[in-house]
Amino acid sequence: MNTRRLRTKLAWISCALPLGAALFAQSADQGGGPSNLSRLLAGSRIQVIDPTTKLPVSPPGLVSAIDDDVSSGWTPPVGKTVVLLTLPQPADISGFTLFAPGAAGTYKVEAIDQPGAESGRVLFTSNIADPKSSAPKPIVGRYLRIELDLTASAPIRSIDTIGKLQPGAENMVSVISPVSGEQNSGSESEGQLVEVNFAADALGAKVAAGAGDGLSAMIDGDAATAGTIVINSGKSDRPLIELAAAVEVSRVSLSFAEARGKVTFLATDPDNPTPRVLGEATLNGTGKTLTLDVSGISAQNISIQWEPVDNSSLVVGEVGVFALARVRRERANDDTSSQFVVLPPNSPSAPPAAPIVNPPPVRPDVPPPVILPPSVPVSA
Repeated sequence: MNTRRLRTKLAWISCALPLGAALFAQSADQGGGPSNLSRLLAGSRIQVIDPTTKLPVSPPGLVSAIDDDVSSGWTPPVGKTVVLLTLPQPADISGFTLFAPGAAGTYKVEAIDQPGAESGRVLFTSNIADPKSSAPKPIVGRYLRIELDLTASAPIRSIDTIGKLQPGAENMVSVISPVSGEQNSGSESEGQLVEVNFAADALGAKVAAGAGDGLSAMIDGDAATAGTIVINSGKSDRPLIELAAAVEVSRVSLSFAEARGKVTFLATDPDNPTPRVLGEATLNGTGKTLTLDVSGISAQNISIQWEPVDNSSLVVGEVGVFALARVRRERANDDTSSQFVVLPPNSPSAPPAAPIVNPPPVRPDVPPPVILPPSVPVSA
């Protein structure tokens, strides 16, 4: 973690997040389209049902399946495993993605009425090699029982539940990210210190104008969708993704189709218009995910430079740009008029929020959503 002193200039990002619904920068649109609802940041929970006790447990690393980082993952055993995924509130579910490159077997997704139920309405069944499933019409559910039957195991990089939340008690998730550094001291009342993927449309990121059609798939939170990057050598520094605010990047990640060449992440922000290298790696044609540690470089605009060995394009599933941030979850005011608000620099506080009445008890078997970066770059 960066321990440099916090500058006075802060970028405050406050997301009035209906627990997983898509957010759009400076937009008052409350409708939105289908989005990934099973996000740790938004309050989703993931557990495994112990085959002996039939009780939910939380194995180490399990939360990495819903942490908005396709380079991390949780590896289930070969054979049958039952996963319980709890969305923050009931939703109209229209699609599901289980992204586990290298795994073999099948999965079945059921909507159950309560966490302890052993069967329910079947929503999706699929082969692991075909990660994405869709429903002819949305099905209402909150508790999802996911039955895995694997003949070969590999890390589950992402579990994405696509749909729209039903109207109900909406929560506000306030994400407060300093432009430079993050104090490691302070009380939890200031917000939980976590690593957040700011390259997500749910946090106001967008594809830069003129970058190319279809590239919004890189930031939609669905690992099964993909955008093709064709880099013009004369415009290799052109912004590709615009974050909602400048953040001090701790890590970048990428999921991609097998390719051979060199990929380089470049960054600019309003105070630093000259591109700086966030990280670079050589792809050998076998890996499908990548993560690179970054030494605290400020960025708002992200470019990806691709230098192929064989003149091929780079097909990208998801991009991650991570930064440490303070996160608070509160009940949203009834008069909240915008799903996403970027406050001006030096704002003294986040927008006021009504207190949560009778908050749910803290369960010892549910770990807090703290997502630590890997100690070294990995590609698998």
